[in-house]
Amino acid sequence: MDYKVTQEVISINEVVFEGSSEQAVDIEFTMPDYCPDIQRILKCQAVPVILSKQIGGDCLNIEGKIKIRLLYVDDSLKAIRCAEYSQPFSASIKLNTIPESPVIKVKAMVAYMNCRAATSRKIDIHGAFTIFVKIFGKTRDDVVVDAVGEGIQVRRKTLPVSSIIGSADRPFTINEVLELGSGKPSAESIIRCHATAVLTDYKAVMNKIVAKGELKLKILYCSDTDTGDMEIMEYSLPISQIIDVDGVSDDCICDVKFNVISCDVTTMADSNGENRLLEAEVKISATVDAYRSMEIKTVCDCYSTKFELNTDSRNISIERIAGMMDTNELFRTSIDLPEGGISKIFDLWCEEIGIKPEQSGKQLIMKIDMRLCLLGMDAQGLPVYFERNLDTEYVHDLGQEECNITCNPDFKIISVSFTISNDNKIELRIEFKICGCIYSACKTNAICTLEPNESAPKNNKKHGVLALYYADEGEDAWDIAKRYNTSMDSIITENSLDPDTPIPKGMLMIPLIYK
Repeated sequence: MDYKVTQEVISINEVVFEGSSEQAVDIEFTMPDYCPDIQRILKCQAVPVILSKQIGGDCLNIEGKIKIRLLYVDDSLKAIRCAEYSQPFSASIKLNTIPESPVIKVKAMVAYMNCRAATSRKIDIHGAFTIFVKIFGKTRDDVVVDAVGEGIQVRRKTLPVSSIIGSADRPFTINEVLELGSGKPSAESIIRCHATAVLTDYKAVMNKIVAKGELKLKILYCSDTDTGDMEIMEYSLPISQIIDVDGVSDDCICDVKFNVISCDVTTMADSNGENRLLEAEVKISATVDAYRSMEIKTVCDCYSTKFELNTDSRNISIERIAGMMDTNELFRTSIDLPEGGISKIFDLWCEEIGIKPEQSGKQLIMKIDMRLCLLGMDAQGLPVYFERNLDTEYVHDLGQEECNITCNPDFKIISVSFTISNDNKIELRIEFKICGCIYSACKTNAICTLEPNESAPKNNKKHGVLALYYADEGEDAWDIAKRYNTSMDSIITENSLDPDTPIPKGMLMIPLIYK
């Protein structure tokens, strides 16, 4: 038989694993000797931190730690204290396949956490957190891109794809000695510290990403344990990192993020012996996913006018970057304060609960859930803590309607400011940042092998030279040609049709091909 089939190897990114693993938390710890007794617990915060992730054999092995921060009132009933405890954890998740050049995304979030004081010095904590895992890998397939001879007709499809070039995850540490502000009292103890790392700019050069950003530090400290007085210091530090990513260049689309792994602050004495210095150690991870826009060509359908064809096909998933998000938004709202009122606010902050993207036509709607946390004094001058859940949404314009949109945005709360009104309400202004890639995925049929079946010739019975066919508007010339066992090009030529526009409603002349 006289025919020729041309094949090429295509490489596409696919999600090879997506799942989760719930980890139980059962912790019993005794307060350190330097911590006073617990009179009343205000808040127990558990933060799971992923320290490493790697594939070994057929498993993904994850190492991390869960950090407990306990805010409580001591027996003076005036001072707020903080006690911290860390416990390592590990998880092993079995994989069905071992991907080539895997890109591993891991995120841990607390499901629930219960805390109680068993004694004035012993804490029992029970709860759970969930590890979410998504692994991308490159798959390679031999696909048919062309075939000629023996009456073979092929329908080709060219699809845009964003091929992942490389991925990197570089941890680094910032150590800084910070001074208390002029006029601020010295620090007796650190009550709470929070760090946010924000990317401000990046540049892709040959095999490297130069990333710049800003580290925002907010530190709440106790200046007098006898009176319970608190102070807040805020700092902004520049970040600059060079990240090696093989294959990256300035024509790549890069998803670059800074994420804080941990933040620890301790007091230090200055030259006068006063605790007017703060030693900060912040561990940060710089992550990069680099993509290049490409096109892949496949044959998605085929037939022969002479023989039946033996074919093997595969449904492949093609993903491309449909857009990027990088926006700062301001959310304003008001909430009622607890009955009895608040005489003083020491600190007010927000924690992320979750963010859920939903597509609606040409828009991507981010539904955002947050938790507002307030630490202060009530009307009787006693320490108090309360929290409220908040929800808002951010709408991103896609520009056009896309199919099967997915997005795993990076969400960061940048700052929270407030004013207290006379009607026992608090007016909030919450600045947050959302950034990340928006992906559009589609599935297409790709012919992998093609061979005419010599033992199954098609019917050679003569029916005439032309057939008349009444087409409905928008019908596909390929489907008509396949039905009449002729070529699509002959139908287009015979009827002077534009191959790039839908077929108009009306009569068509169908040239018949005979064996």
